[in-house]
Amino acid sequence: MTRTPVDVDSGIVADTAEAASRSLVAWGLVAVWSLAVCIAHFGGLAYRTYWQIAWWDVLTHTAAGLGVAAILYLLRPDLYRSPVALFVALPLTVLAIGAGFEVYERVFRTFWHSWSVAYYVEDTVIDLVMDTAGALALSVLVVLVRAVRRVTD
Repeated sequence: MTRTPVDVDSGIVADTAEAASRSLVAWGLVAVWSLAVCIAHFGGLAYRTYWQIAWWDVLTHTAAGLGVAAILYLLRPDLYRSPVALFVALPLTVLAIGAGFEVYERVFRTFWHSWSVAYYVEDTVIDLVMDTAGALALSVLVVLVRAVRRVTD
């Protein structure tokens, strides 16, 4: 439900303030999520968790994909109102960002030098799939939050 602030007595201004408060909470959650992803990633590198726990890379890419999607959504929620935008455009944007990161990783990291080309390609594909899965998880979360708001408003 979208409203424009017209009449103070009708509570519409209060709805606008409530939306701003929700936005601050959402950005706070994204900040905490981002910090957790950074700790998981850099901690995984520092403590060699990526090499000790086989699924650590899957976890961090999924969490990062969700976080990037959340940032994109919060920056421009109007772009993701339709289901097609939310479930196609948003995940494809996260996929493109993930692909850019994979290029960066290939060019500037040294850990992959001992990997075979086949293993590197496999790792890259899995990383991109998990980035996209994280974005799709955010899309589902947005739909659920919208449904709850419709019921409670």
